[in-house]
Amino acid sequence: MKHYEVLFILKPTLTEEEVSAKLDFVKEVLVKNGAQIETIVEMGTRKLAYKIKKYERGTYFVIYFKAPTNLISELERILRITEEILRFLIVKYENKKEIAAWERLSKGIKQHKKEVKTNENIEGWSMFNKVVLVGNLTRDIEMRYAPSGSAIGSSAIAVTRKFSTNTGEKREETCFIDISFFGRTAEIANQYLNKGSKVLIEGRLRFEQWSDQNGQNRSKHSVQVENLEMLGSSIQNNQQTHYNNQNHSYDQQQSFDPYSQVQTKNTSSNVYQNNAPKETPMREIDIDKYDDDTDLPF
Repeated sequence: MKHYEVLFILKPTLTEEEVSAKLDFVKEVLVKNGAQIETIVEMGTRKLAYKIKKYERGTYFVIYFKAPTNLISELERILRITEEILRFLIVKYENKKEIAAWERLSKGIKQHKKEVKTNENIEGWSMFNKVVLVGNLTRDIEMRYAPSGSAIGSSAIAVTRKFSTNTGEKREETCFIDISFFGRTAEIANQYLNKGSKVLIEGRLRFEQWSDQNGQNRSKHSVQVENLEMLGSSIQNNQQTHYNNQNHSYDQQQSFDPYSQVQTKNTSSNVYQNNAPKETPMREIDIDKYDDDTDLPF
């Protein structure tokens, strides 16, 4: 039995009864195929990171469960053909560190619910570090390799937020975040992604420290990518394309030197070809405005 979590988003137009029925349907699929459900998290209706099938909001659920590996393909098939489900993401926890995190998350969520209900002390609530971003890469993937041979890829993502002021004026603000890929995920990103590619990434926030060429201490926050989904008109279809960064070891030193010479390789221009009907693409960010890295706020 392997450890998994599945996040799925339901249409916001469903009634409470329909939402409850659809949740029971997913639970039934899991149990009938040999899964043991540990925890169900109802996250409520939230604004989507980007519009999906004309919807700007969705109802989120996360289920932590244990299951045999042959269940996952059947679960993906059913979730993909279920009309009421806008998007889904399945995460597999494999090594000891990831399984320990799964245990903390599932038990911590249950413990948190119990303590809130009884108005007791909530000091037992586990810490949580997860980041989900949708945006465009600001530069090609820069590859290097750890002494162990594991691939490490670096890039940055631009994420734009649109909003209206109190006067009704429409504005945009763009945030630039450094991101890193490891192991097989880094190799896939280097092969299929380049500057301007639209991606959905899920990972955790990291705090990096190093000394620059002048001996000054420097630091920054970045996102270590754990799951990757490639978006855009050439691959955007009903079948999700995502990759998990799992079971890849790499050397991570406490002091990070971005100026050290590293082994690099050219970015491949390969792209997926898909004949499925294309969804209307979102407005792309003009990455060419940021050719000069000194203009970026990191």
